[in-house]
Amino acid sequence: SLSHITAFSALKALLRDLLSMSPEQKSSWFPAIEIERAFAVFRRKSVAENADPLSRGAAMGLVMSLCRDPLPLSPLDLLSRIPVARIGDGLSGLIALARHELTEEEAFVSGLDQLVQALDDGDFLAALPGMRAAFAWLPPRERGEFARRILRLHDKDHFACSVLTGGITAASPEHIAGLQYLETQAMAKLALWGVT
Repeated sequence: SLSHITAFSALKALLRDLLSMSPEQKSSWFPAIEIERAFAVFRRKSVAENADPLSRGAAMGLVMSLCRDPLPLSPLDLLSRIPVARIGDGLSGLIALARHELTEEEAFVSGLDQLVQALDDGDFLAALPGMRAAFAWLPPRERGEFARRILRLHDKDHFACSVLTGGITAASPEHIAGLQYLETQAMAKLALWGVT
């Protein structure tokens, strides 16, 4: 939810400011905050299986954006360990707090593409609304650049990025994907009956 992201963003801003302060300023203005301990808490949160996927993604995104120490697992590993219907929540947290670090990393772009390609139709339908919401955290220009990278991965860079970012029709993408799923199921049934 927006309140989760807002809270993590505020914590990120506080930690970023603390990192830029001299040790004297830190100890006089914020003596109770131990930066390394805060990062340790966020690292643990990112790998806690029982934590909300949005919080896990936001915690990892916060650490990625401020701390150069290795993460307990990669962002793609995190997303692959989240239930399919909640992948978008984890991705929202990651993008909201570490969009520059993630969207500029080719390994993340191609890995996310592979993760989505590996989903079957039902899982794709379950993940689609959350993933659409996650990409809404990117400003239009960055969303377009991300789309261009995905198109390049599939040798479709001759298409405009609006193919992936623009509205398709009056029907929602979720509705279209649902119809494609039903069509696939119907074709499979027809094949079972010998009608092709």
